[in-house]
Amino acid sequence: MSDAVDTFLEGWLARREPQPPPELSERLRRRVSAGRERQALAGASATRAFAAPPAIAGEPAAELANLAVGLLEELARQPDGAGSKALAAAGPEGARALAELRDRAGRLLEADALLTYALEAAAEQGPHAVSALAAWLAPARLAALLPDQA
Repeated sequence: MSDAVDTFLEGWLARREPQPPPELSERLRRRVSAGRERQALAGASATRAFAAPPAIAGEPAAELANLAVGLLEELARQPDGAGSKALAAAGPEGARALAELRDRAGRLLEADALLTYALEAAAEQGPHAVSALAAWLAPARLAALLPDQA
């Protein structure tokens, strides 16, 4: 993400009404900032989950969707972590398992918000952008993010 797109994207998110809860707003702001840093480290040839269709390439809809898909990829690669036994455990083990579960739930909520905002940004561009984004984020493509369940 370029600084210009990033600044625009941060402003776009800040203008959303109603505003998301403060914790989610902060998560989104950090995600946009982290996306900029990763892009700068990786250079212009950074690999993306999918190449944006021309109708939305370089637009907030594509940037938000890429951030969401990247986060979903991260979550899908992580082991399940806290099992029911760990959650039921007393003391530090149970507290650690609960904190991990809350963090994963927060990141899933963050991905949901990013996808919702991607669709909202596409709607601002018009029906052609909504169609392009919806086709780009087809269920089969999102399902491909999941690890094999062999």
